[in-house]
Amino acid sequence: MIRHAFLAVLLGLAAFSPAAAESKLHRVAIQVSDGDPARMNLALNNAINIVKVYQARKEAVEVRIVTYGPGVTLVRSDSSPLATRVKSFVDGVPEVGFDVCDNTLTGLRKTEGREIPIFDGVTHVEAGAVTLMELQEQGWSYLRP
Repeated sequence: MIRHAFLAVLLGLAAFSPAAAESKLHRVAIQVSDGDPARMNLALNNAINIVKVYQARKEAVEVRIVTYGPGVTLVRSDSSPLATRVKSFVDGVPEVGFDVCDNTLTGLRKTEGREIPIFDGVTHVEAGAVTLMELQEQGWSYLRP
């Protein structure tokens, strides 16, 4: 009996050790629904700064930039005002992922009469707003720069 109690105490202490704190995964979803390049750039700045802080702390972090509406321009390979930065994130910052709203793309295909080119490495989601809701329901933090 005493042996089980001692084991329970040890397990409890392990749960509150610095190593346990380091293993916490920080997750944030960043909304980009505005077509303003300055706001898009701010979202990318937020994403990289978040990653840098948690890397310095040696803590895991995951950032998802969810684009919809006019914000989809950020991940369009034919017209993104920040194409070089987006490509560098996709190719070199694995902690940051990009989502594009298929509802928005459907509307753009009708308006423009053609397929909308999106950067490789961008994940298609059914609806950007719904994705943000569901991520928050799963415990993700939310940021709209």
